Amino acid sequence: MSTPEQVFCDLATTGSNLVDLVVAGDAILSRKLASRSSLEAAVRRMPSAGIAVARRALTFLREGVDSPMESRLRMLLLLAGLPEPQVNVIVRSTDGSWLRRFDLCYCNSRVIVEYDGRQHADDPGQWESDIYRREQLERMGYRIVIVTATGIYREPGRTLDRVAEALKLAGSELPRRRKVEWQQYFPGQS
Repeated sequence: MSTPEQVFCDLATTGSNLVDLVVAGDAILSRKLASRSSLEAAVRRMPSAGIAVARRALTFLREGVDSPMESRLRMLLLLAGLPEPQVNVIVRSTDGSWLRRFDLCYCNSRVIVEYDGRQHADDPGQWESDIYRREQLERMGYRIVIVTATGIYREPGRTLDRVAEALKLAGSELPRRRKVEWQQYFPGQS
């Protein structure tokens, strides 16, 4: 039986791409199957095949990521040259109690980027809860960008435009040109 560290290295060695490797690494970290330091040690012991992508993937791994689609969405943003959002930020009420948590956040700009899977539309209770949650966050001054699978797999360019627009409206400085590396991993319409 392989260790999580060995699986991560094997994926890199057998040709997994950067985004898929980050998805796997985020899942390993969030489930506490391995630590960042144990993954780094395993990569240092790797043969040369796949080591470059494994090293690069390590730089993108984040703890606390809830789903593969959150990892993919974050990588889409980063590979296009947008700033890195914080993962799973908790908003607290004025008394300090836990209020809401969301997938990705540009805290200084008060822009939230949320991935909504199919269950958000199929479960009436979840859908209604999401509506109230978004209204509350908007009252608190947050801009919210909701992304679905279509926005990652079929319309990644549109998703990037939507997030960039929200950041610009919030007064964020963005690069003049979008990096093109994202197109290699997200080949939908650009």
